[in-house]
Parts: sequence; C-alpha cells; structure tokens
Amino acid sequence: MVEVLEKKSTDEDTLMATITKEEDCWMTPFIRYLIDGTLPEDKLQARRFRMRTPMYHFKDGILYRKSFIDPYLRCVGPTQAKEIIQEMHEGAYSTHSGYRTIISRIKRMGYFWPHMYRDTYDLIVNCETYRQKKCLLAFIGRRIPLEEPSRIMRLSGQIIDSPVLPYKHLDHAHA
Repeated sequence: MVEVLEKKSTDEDTLMATITKEEDCWMTPFIRYLIDGTLPEDKLQARRFRMRTPMYHFKDGILYRKSFIDPYLRCVGPTQAKEIIQEMHEGAYSTHSGYRTIISRIKRMGYFWPHMYRDTYDLIVNCETYRQKKCLLAFIGRRIPLEEPSRIMRLSGQIIDSPVLPYKHLDHAHA
C-alpha cells in the first residue's frame, strides 16, 4: 500500500523560519563592499578582501556565495548557522549523523558560512545521542571472539540459526 502525500513532510516554510537577520557578523564587510565599495583600511586586508569578494553576490538583501558545483549558497550568520546545524542534527531529520553528513546536507539545502566544518563538529561532538550511537556502531563493528556471539546477539536482538565458525577458518578461506 502506498500513501500519497498532499504536501511535503518537511515544510520549507518551517525550515526557512529559522533564517532571521543578524546584526554585524562576517557578512557585513562583503555586503558593504558590494553595495558601496567600502574596503578595510589596511592595504593588505583590502587586497585579500578584493580577491575574495568575486565569490559573493548580493541580491534582494541576501548575500550569496558562488559555488563551483552547486547553485548559489545563501550566507548565514553564526546564530542562524547554529540553528541550522541543530535542525539538521536533532530536528525534523533527527538522524544524529556525523558532522560530514550534516555538512553535505546543509550544502545541499543551500547554506554557507566560513567555519561550517568547525562549527558543525563542535556542536555534534557534544551531542550525547550521537556519542552513544557512535559507540554502539563501533562495538557492533569489531571482531567478536568465538565465545561471545550469544552475548552480542542478545544485545542486538538478532537470532542466529547457523553455527558460528571461528575467524581462523574464515581467514584461511580467503588465503
């Protein structure tokens, strides 16, 4: 049986509601330069700034960053970035995935800020559910000695019908 949904399960309006305007942040110098040509006073910083500015585009009051593969990415400030990370990690998606997965989802949704990797890593590493999930996956993925399978299978809820062969037999089969 297939259920046909009338509208998306993740409402775009709900996700966009987290994007609010912020006061001065990393985007402010780019916006000033793109609107009226204002550069930093230090010559070296001004030169570096002019080299980075062509990657940005200001349209309808929103700053975008050009991407090589994806379309323009919407630039967000620190508060907005934190809300986006939390929404992707704990909110509607609630997968408690690793930081690389979360970053790729954020980019696919079309957002950008300079320290995406660091900010995402810092927030996710402190998540208790993520740490428990990571420990469980590491525990299940390790080699199980011959005398332990019944205990591991009780923990995971699986039932084994076939006999378990020692790993030395498996290693000789591949040699």
